[in-house]
Amino acid sequence: MKTIFGKRKLKKDGSEGKMVVIPSVEELQREDREAWISYSALDAISTLKLYESMTKKLQL
Repeated sequence: MKTIFGKRKLKKDGSEGKMVVIPSVEELQREDREAWISYSALDAISTLKLYESMTKKLQL
C-alpha cells in the first residue's frame, strides 16, 4: 500500500521528509478511486491464490 498510496510527510519548512504516510481508507476511496479499485481487485486475487495454495499444501 505504501508504494501505491504513500505520500511523503511534509516537514515544518514545507519540504518533503523521509517518512511515508498512508491516508485513511475513506480518503483513498474518495480521492484515488481507480487506484483503490485496482488495489482491491489485486488484493482479492492474491488472497484467493494464497488460499488455493495453502489448501493444496494441507491436502498432501
